[in-house]
Amino acid sequence: MPFSLNKIAATTCSNVAAMLGRSFLLLLLSLLLLLPPTLAAQTFERIVEGIPFERNGQMLVLPFTGGWDAFLPQFVDIDADRDFDLFLAQPDESGWKLTLFENVGTPQAYRFRFASTAFDTITVGTWYQFLDSDGDGDFDLYHADGRSGVNFRRNAGSATQALFNTEIDSVVDIAGRRVASEYTSIPAFTDIDADGDYDFFYGNVLGYIVLYRNLGTPQAPAFYFETDFWEELKIVSFGLNAPRTPPFSPRGGT
Repeated sequence: MPFSLNKIAATTCSNVAAMLGRSFLLLLLSLLLLLPPTLAAQTFERIVEGIPFERNGQMLVLPFTGGWDAFLPQFVDIDADRDFDLFLAQPDESGWKLTLFENVGTPQAYRFRFASTAFDTITVGTWYQFLDSDGDGDFDLYHADGRSGVNFRRNAGSATQALFNTEIDSVVDIAGRRVASEYTSIPAFTDIDADGDYDFFYGNVLGYIVLYRNLGTPQAPAFYFETDFWEELKIVSFGLNAPRTPPFSPRGGT
C-alpha cells in the first residue's frame, strides 16, 4: 500500500502543533511560578472614569462601566445635596448588587459620576427601597431577602455619608412572623393613615394588594398584617420582568 505524503504531512503538522501547545503551556506555567509573591498578591481597583476616551470626535462618558442587563434603578438624594443620585442594582452570581452614580451636577443640569463600589457588598434581592424609616434625617434601606421576606439595614452614618449596617434585621410583624414579599412583588412604603410612620404595601402574584399597617412608631415599627385584598383592588401583572422597585424614594431630593 503506497504511503500518502499528504497524510504524513498532516500528521506531522498535528504533532508539531501539539508539541508547541504543550511547550507554550509549560512556559506560561513556569513564568507564573517565577512571579514574585508581592506581584501575585497585588490588589486591583476598578476605574470607570478619569481616562479620556473619544469616538468619532465625541468624548465618551463612563466608557468602562460595562453593560447593564435587567437592572433596577432608583433615584434618591443619598448625600443630602438637594439633587437626585442614581442607584442601580444588577444581578451577579451571588445576588443583586448596588452601584452608586452620584449627581455632581444640579437638579436642573444633572451629571452622573461613578461614585463608589462601597455598596456592592449589599445584596438586595429583587427589589429595594430607600426611606427615612426612623425619622433621623437620613435614608435607611429595605430590600428583599431572597426567601420571600423583607430585610432592613439601618443607616449608621449620616444624611451626607451613608453607611448601612452589615448586619441584617429580618422584618417581622407584631406576631413575630416574617413580613412577606413575593418574588414578583412591587413593594411600596407610604404613610397611608397619616400617623407619622410608614406602612408597607406589596402586590402579590394574584394581582391583589397586600397591606401591613405600622401600628408602632418610626423608631419602633410594629407591622400588622391587615389584608391581602386591600380596597378590593386587583392589579394586572406584567410578568416576571416587570420593574420591582420604585424609581424614586418616598422623600425627594429637591
